[in-house]
Amino acid sequence: MPRPPTRDREKYGRAVRQQRGDHAEHQAWKEGRVQPFAITQALDVRQLDGPFVDELCGTSEPAVDMWEAGRLYPTWEELKALADLTDYPVARFTTIDHGPVAFEDTTLRFHLKRGEEPPPPPVPCFEPAAIEAATGTTRCPYCGLSSRPVVSMHEYLALRPRRNR
Repeated sequence: MPRPPTRDREKYGRAVRQQRGDHAEHQAWKEGRVQPFAITQALDVRQLDGPFVDELCGTSEPAVDMWEAGRLYPTWEELKALADLTDYPVARFTTIDHGPVAFEDTTLRFHLKRGEEPPPPPVPCFEPAAIEAATGTTRCPYCGLSSRPVVSMHEYLALRPRRNR
């Protein structure tokens, strides 16, 4: 059987890589790995705000504000729309390898005028109940908090985040 032209193989390879990436990103979303501060940073960098952002993400005001506050977890479709709007890959919101940077730790603190209030601190993770409502996952992968009560010491020890010693 003859091999397909090189251009077709490259196109197929890109499609396979994209599909694998979509699966990994969807799995990260389902596990609750979206981080509110990553949403805030992406919107700030692109200078996007207001009710039209909610509309472009397929939701209504004040959903995006609630995402940034960690009180409402975006659906998979909303997250993909946010990625398209901000021109970032979905992985930008699920695979941050650092924590949020506080305002005081940036040079922005020097631009604060006398009497001005600094912005609120960045939100590191979503409330477990918000993650559960969107994905069914009952525990935040970052802080270890659960949306349901722990019923035994064995379960508590299994849910507790492990620390490297």
